[in-house]
Amino acid sequence: MTVIVFLVSLCGAMALGMPCAFALMVCGMALMGWMVGTGAYPAFDAQVIAHHADSRTTKMYDHSADDVTLEDADLLGEVELTT
Repeated sequence: MTVIVFLVSLCGAMALGMPCAFALMVCGMALMGWMVGTGAYPAFDAQVIAHHADSRTTKMYDHSADDVTLEDADLLGEVELTT
């Protein structure tokens, strides 16, 4: 089934006139989507996608829990306080 998904997505992308490099990227996205849909690949697992052997390495780059206040943003000059 993996070969069928690969060939169909490759032929479809090339039929749309995409260059080979972009068609192969489309194949990769189609295969990842198919594998996530069937449960063969964990969906959006940053450790697997980044190929980190240890989860502590992945957590080093995770800044989702960082809180940024309006004062911090104002110090950077990116956000104007309008009250």
